[in-house]
Amino acid sequence: MSRIRVSRSQHVWCWRGVLASMAVVVVFTVGLPVVALAQAPLDLAGARQLALSQQPRLRAQQANTQAARAQALQARALPDAQLRAGVINLPATGADAFSFSRDAMTMRMLGVVQAFPRMEKRDLAARRSQLEGDMSEQDSAFLRRAIARDVALAWVEIGLARQAAEVLMELDAEVQRQIEALLVAYRAGRAAQADVQSARVERELLADRRAQLMRQEAMARAELSRWIGDAADGSLDARLPPLSPALDLGVVLAALQSHPHVGSAARQIDIAQTNFELARASARPDWSLEVSYGYREAADSDMVTVQIGIDLPFLQRTRRLHEQSARLAQVEQARALHADNIAEMRASVRRYHAEGLSALSRVQRYDAALLPQADARVEATLAAYRAGKGDLLAALEARRQLLELRLQRLMLEAEARRAAYQLEYFHASGGGQP
Repeated sequence: MSRIRVSRSQHVWCWRGVLASMAVVVVFTVGLPVVALAQAPLDLAGARQLALSQQPRLRAQQANTQAARAQALQARALPDAQLRAGVINLPATGADAFSFSRDAMTMRMLGVVQAFPRMEKRDLAARRSQLEGDMSEQDSAFLRRAIARDVALAWVEIGLARQAAEVLMELDAEVQRQIEALLVAYRAGRAAQADVQSARVERELLADRRAQLMRQEAMARAELSRWIGDAADGSLDARLPPLSPALDLGVVLAALQSHPHVGSAARQIDIAQTNFELARASARPDWSLEVSYGYREAADSDMVTVQIGIDLPFLQRTRRLHEQSARLAQVEQARALHADNIAEMRASVRRYHAEGLSALSRVQRYDAALLPQADARVEATLAAYRAGKGDLLAALEARRQLLELRLQRLMLEAEARRAAYQLEYFHASGGGQP
């Protein structure tokens, strides 16, 4: 038997082909989860994270905070010194006019002037910038809560539209069966033509309601796109977790003191108070120091000049008193706005808490009584029909009413969720899921 000889080059190319095939298999196998992950529907938690991670307004707010912090560091520094150069005592008339060397008093002068604002003023200016940075941080936290809330509210509308559409599809099927039963009864002389037409009109009304739900979902996606961009048009997992009990009213009201919006208003009071203190400090004078060197021609001695300058704010006492009065009025304005913000937020919390409690209690009534009774009615009418003691139309009508009750429960659940997400905005950091 002859042996087949394989050259070294053929052996290398063979192994290269095997390795390339294995690489393709590995890449394909490893890539499957990545593709599956990329195509996974976006859920509410992911939508919130996406909205907070790519929001330009948050980046703008962060930049504003950094600018205020940098301004606070700069405010404590002395202003830049000034360089001064010139000619002193230059003759303007006579035989020595405009000569730099004939008059012994003529000097070429070069000097430096440094202003020294009072340390109190610089500290107050730095404090104001620091407070502006703190207020910007509070505004950023407030914006994060508002974005998380708005994403959740849009999500509720999408979920409501989808679940309601599913119920309407079931209801449409029931109405279609009712139409068919009415047609049979009409041909047998047991139903009027008007009954058939009424059922058909009802089915068209259901189609119109589905169109409204499609519009509702489209509008909710458009609102969601404000925060997550084109991802709002992709695949969304609009399912929501089960309803949780309403937050305690006292707990939410107590949490308002730490709400970023209230914190921002409080920083505004501090800023206004600092501006008032700056206005009072402006009545105390600043000073400056000037040192210059004067060069003279020939054998004349050069000169050194040292001068100290002091502001005289006393001549503008009336204007400064008006400025202090204006700053003090701004302090009172900031305090009044702070109190008004708290009162408005407390009223909103009470309103949403009442709405949530009402909706939750009604949902519980539907779950405990209305829906079970409607189910029992459907079973009773079907049993009567199977036993020949009831009408098919009665069974279909009972089924239709059950689906209508399910639809009403969905509306109440959506109302409860809206109130819950509003209360979450006032109470927590915007990361929970009612």
